[in-house]
Amino acid sequence: MDSRRACKHHLADAAGGQMTESSGRSFEVRALAIARAIHDPSGTQGPVMVDGQERDAVFINDTAIVAFEFTQMPTKDKAVKDGGKLAGLLKKLASDPSNRYKSSLGYFVTEQEPTADQRTAVQKVSSDTGVPLRAMSFSSLQRSLVDAEIYISTRLNAPFGSANYRLPDVTDRKIDYVHPTIAVGADTFTVDQLATTIAGGQRGVATADFGAGKSELLYQVFIRLRKAYFKNPSSERIPVHINLRECYGLRSATEVLRRHAEEIGFPNERSLISAWRAGAAVLLLDGFDEIIPIRWGGGARDLRNVRWQALEPVRRLIEETPSDCGVLVAGRPQYFGGNSELIETLGLPQDAIVCRLQDFDGEQIQRLLGDGSISLPEWVPSRPLLLKYLALTGLLERLASDEDFDQASAWHALLTLLSKRESDRLSTMPPERVRDLIARIATLARGADGAGEAGQGELTLSSMREAFKDVCGYEAEEEGLQLLLRMPGIASDGSGDEADVRRFVDSDLAKSAYGLDLAKYVAAPYIGLHPLEAGVNWSANTGELSAGVAIYDLEQSGYEASHVHVAINQRMDQDICDAVMFDLLTMASLAEVEAPSTAQPYFRELLIEDLVPHGEDSYFSKSIFADCVIDNLDLTEVDSATEVPVFQDCLISTLHGYPAVPDSLAGKLSGAEIDAFSSSVDTTAGVSALGVDTEVRIALVILKKVYRQSGAGRRKSALARGLPLEDRGLVSGVLDRLIALGLLTAVTRKTETIVLAVKGRRAEIEAYMHDPSTLVL
Repeated sequence: MDSRRACKHHLADAAGGQMTESSGRSFEVRALAIARAIHDPSGTQGPVMVDGQERDAVFINDTAIVAFEFTQMPTKDKAVKDGGKLAGLLKKLASDPSNRYKSSLGYFVTEQEPTADQRTAVQKVSSDTGVPLRAMSFSSLQRSLVDAEIYISTRLNAPFGSANYRLPDVTDRKIDYVHPTIAVGADTFTVDQLATTIAGGQRGVATADFGAGKSELLYQVFIRLRKAYFKNPSSERIPVHINLRECYGLRSATEVLRRHAEEIGFPNERSLISAWRAGAAVLLLDGFDEIIPIRWGGGARDLRNVRWQALEPVRRLIEETPSDCGVLVAGRPQYFGGNSELIETLGLPQDAIVCRLQDFDGEQIQRLLGDGSISLPEWVPSRPLLLKYLALTGLLERLASDEDFDQASAWHALLTLLSKRESDRLSTMPPERVRDLIARIATLARGADGAGEAGQGELTLSSMREAFKDVCGYEAEEEGLQLLLRMPGIASDGSGDEADVRRFVDSDLAKSAYGLDLAKYVAAPYIGLHPLEAGVNWSANTGELSAGVAIYDLEQSGYEASHVHVAINQRMDQDICDAVMFDLLTMASLAEVEAPSTAQPYFRELLIEDLVPHGEDSYFSKSIFADCVIDNLDLTEVDSATEVPVFQDCLISTLHGYPAVPDSLAGKLSGAEIDAFSSSVDTTAGVSALGVDTEVRIALVILKKVYRQSGAGRRKSALARGLPLEDRGLVSGVLDRLIALGLLTAVTRKTETIVLAVKGRRAEIEAYMHDPSTLVL
């Protein structure tokens, strides 16, 4: 049975939202397991045949004889019958000479609380026969093994992994829990369905990258299992939630449970171990990636062994858990080389369900934020942790206002948060060092195979280890290796091969982290310690996000944005005009740093995704590009040919702003091969030809410009360029209406208003482009 079929099997009773005993394990068998755990932990005694009758359980030791009868029937007659059986059995056993000096006690155990008639009947049989008998419920029997109520109460007062992480600088505002999308193959489950599946005896693992809500998910499952247990303790198991980060240095399953009891303050660790061995517990194990591994000598094969040894106590705990008890483990998937290693190393069965928490969609984001009036920029990440941080720190309101806060400064704040969150789990690395490491690994990824413009190249643990040594000054040992294995935003490619290849999974995170390292270089470009001081082996630029983060970081460190001049001069002095030089010029462009009249950067064989020149005194306007490949050359913001660089024998996929090369730019584009020109709504002629009124035509031009390049935004002052002179005065009013409709949003960057695309509206904009008549202002 594969994981999806197994899930559907265990969900058969979940439609009504109730948890049921779907594993087929009878009440009598569960009761026997509890009784055996109390009176015969070795498991050698239990049901017996006496005088041709089966007796549910008999336990005899050196001092006592204890007998049990289990029943689900609430009738008085059943109590009379079983009481008589117990009295007769105990008298017979006590008459044996070997039991002459042993005490006797019989238990009549009911699934629910015994009725008053049943208690009276058992007491009467005991009185009539002189044999000690007691009537009790299954929950009372279980309580004599372990006090589940005290355990659960104690557990609730202790932290639940990172679900209890307190975000820095947050307000007192509370955010309600928003149910995530839990993907298992092609199926999608709710938290209730997952809890029901695990309660039914299924085993599984929940994976996701940082901030997706893994710990919160296990907490929510715990709450649901707790409710189910208190509602029906005879058929549900006790939820036991363990933070696996507590398990460092342990080797056995019982050590894990002892450490857990100690950490939460549960006074009777032995009873918890006994209940687990008796099959009375459902295990929720949070953070397999947070166990500190042993030292790593290097090599992928050795790394697999490191992970195998680090997770030995978790594997033993899972494998020694009775087979019909549910287990749910959670952690970051990048800790392993792939799902097959994950399943094997954790000791999960092959039919274990593998759940993947998805980032939030538009509806979930609005439920989380609880304010549909805010038009979120399209670049805002969909990760729950990051959204909560933006909301609770008031940064979302800043994004929606006209304050000097944009994508770059927001990502800078998010990277600072992630670094502090990772540092809080470590004892040897401050947040600043963690942030520097993430930044250096992002730079490493830019030069790796398959990096592209997004900088998501292949990373190996060996190369990341070298970056660690470069940043920290020493080899990655136990905590350092743990950090590398669970590095936020970096995931295994899932191949499971010996190379253990990883990549950044979020391009904006990769670009922002690289921007931090770029700022480090710009701050001190001549001291000979930063790898970016020399020419680099990659040919793709990164775009405005990296440059914006670098500028913001420089300013936060006390530098003026114009300090980028120093790094530009360092590269010019060495005649290095590579992709990093292009990034420096992008920084200069964003900071409106003018180039000296003698500057003439010469770029050759670069891969450029977007080039948007503007300003005749900018570095880009004075540059020469030779034999470069440019995806988009956007000239909609230029007013004259002096603002346009020189392109020699370049391949340009699309030129925006003109339906053909105008005579004024013929000398600038000598020998360039242009595959396509902009669509009709990008050009003056195209706008005039559209069969809609003037304001709609202007709106289409604005929307096209803003939504063409995801995340970057367009300067408000450039939106009117390319339009007929008589239409330019209408741009401000049309823009205000587009913002009011929630199709655009705007922020202020220094003295310039930047217009941004709105999250979740791209499909609607594309529909307007296809049929302009549907756009109503």
